Amino acid sequence: MISRGGFKVAPAMVEDAIRSHPDVATAAVVGASDEREGQVPVSFFRVDHWPLTAQGKLDRARLVWMADFGDGREL
Repeated sequence: MISRGGFKVAPAMVEDAIRSHPDVATAAVVGASDEREGQVPVSFFRVDHWPLTAQGKLDRARLVWMADFGDGREL
């Protein structure tokens, strides 16, 4: 869950909405740090390769780092 200004946002619901677009194959949403809101949803939908854990699962912690310190639009 992403906590944004006292509201809870479910990443899976946002991901489903993004993936409903016919031109989007997959998407991931994480919470990026925000001084005013606590967290803000950040979506990743166009990356060269998805960061994976050693078990082959999506590495959401790495996505959070990318959202906080990188530029998700340029991956």
